[in-house]
Amino acid sequence: MKKQARGSITVFICIVLVVVIPLCFIIVDLTRYSMAKKQAKTAVKTCVESMLAAYDRPLRDQYGLFALYP
Repeated sequence: MKKQARGSITVFICIVLVVVIPLCFIIVDLTRYSMAKKQAKTAVKTCVESMLAAYDRPLRDQYGLFALYP
C-alpha cells in the first residue's frame, strides 16, 4: 500500500514564506534607512554650502574675520 503525503508542498511553501517575507522586509527597511541617512547628509552639506555662499571674502582678507553678508 502506497501512502501519499498530500499537502506537503503547501506546508513546505508556508515554511519557506515565513522565512523569506520577513527577510525581504528587513532588506527594504535597511535600504530605506541607508537612503534616509544619505539624504540627511546631503541636506546638511547643501545647507552649509548655502550659508557659505554669503561669505564676505574682503572682510576676511582685510581683518581676518569670518562674516556673512547681512
